[in-house]
Amino acid sequence: MLAAVVAGATGGAARAERLSFRCVDPRNGTAWTLSADTDARSVGGLPAEISASHIAWVAKPRNDRYDLSRASGLLRVAPAGGHVRFERCRPMPAGGEDGARP
Repeated sequence: MLAAVVAGATGGAARAERLSFRCVDPRNGTAWTLSADTDARSVGGLPAEISASHIAWVAKPRNDRYDLSRASGLLRVAPAGGHVRFERCRPMPAGGEDGARP
């Protein structure tokens, strides 16, 4: 189940969803929180593509590219000029921490 905090929607108004994931870098065990806002189509304030299957964004100014598979929880991190690496993310319960690593 994908955890989401749903803002109150009334009278047919669009529902805003905030999705939170706990991600871990397997290289060093560093854990961090990814927060996506489906209404604003953003991750940590950065523009993002959000679909039923993935969440993708580019972190400026380095142009690092992130792509999270919502089905598997696999996060592909492609640093500009660097080696692609993968991290594992799991949905957090509603009300989880906010923020995203740039």
